[in-house]
Amino acid sequence: MRWTMHRGNHKSEIRNHKSAAFTLVELLVVITIIGILIALLLPAVQAAREAARRVQCTNNMKQTALAVHLYHEAHDSFPTGSASDPRFGGYWTFEWSALILPFVEQGNVAGQIDYNSPYDWVENQAVIKNFIGTYWCPSSGPAKLSTCCYRIPGIEDVAPTRYGAIYTHGQVDYAYTTNGSGCIYGNSGIKMRDVTDGTSQTLLLGERDAYPDDDPWKASAGPLYCPGGVCELSIAWAGGARLSTYPKLRCCVRFGVGFLEKAT
Repeated sequence: MRWTMHRGNHKSEIRNHKSAAFTLVELLVVITIIGILIALLLPAVQAAREAARRVQCTNNMKQTALAVHLYHEAHDSFPTGSASDPRFGGYWTFEWSALILPFVEQGNVAGQIDYNSPYDWVENQAVIKNFIGTYWCPSSGPAKLSTCCYRIPGIEDVAPTRYGAIYTHGQVDYAYTTNGSGCIYGNSGIKMRDVTDGTSQTLLLGERDAYPDDDPWKASAGPLYCPGGVCELSIAWAGGARLSTYPKLRCCVRFGVGFLEKAT
């Protein structure tokens, strides 16, 4: 029996095996290219996500405006805004956004509300902490409880909203007024026929900043309302969801939506 060794073929196999591997330089080049591609694509992905969130914000406002229309159809007037009520010793009633809850598929939350008590009394301290998805803009990040009511213990006592009704166009701090020029204000009861400028020419709702860091009320609110200035102030769907179009007010509107056409 004869044995034959093919050394030349063995060396060729070794050379082929070595050429199939990456060198360190090649690996670093590939990693660099991948990093550059990620850096280029990430802003585009983030921009696309933010655009989708803004579309959702706009849709939420439109759904809220549609609910106001449905309320008008059911009650023959737009919902009234929060106002001082002598029945409660001057304390404030629930906001318009609490009255339309059944029309934004939140009838279960509306069923928990004691409308015969002010929104910021202990009788309603649990229900006003409910987050309403339709009242929140995803661009603002996760919603968090805010400070509103010194009659309720703690500083996290109410769920916020990004949307408010246009109460007035005048220089009224926080838009607290029962003599407003908007379609919804304290004890308003405005009907469609009262909108003499035409519903297509009239602002109904607006959007505002979620949590203003420079709110001047934080420093002057006192320890019962905002102890040490450590609190989150915002407008709440239960009370305070009101805006003014007057320039440079804390409550001035950022983005408005007109009346929607009635759905057919």
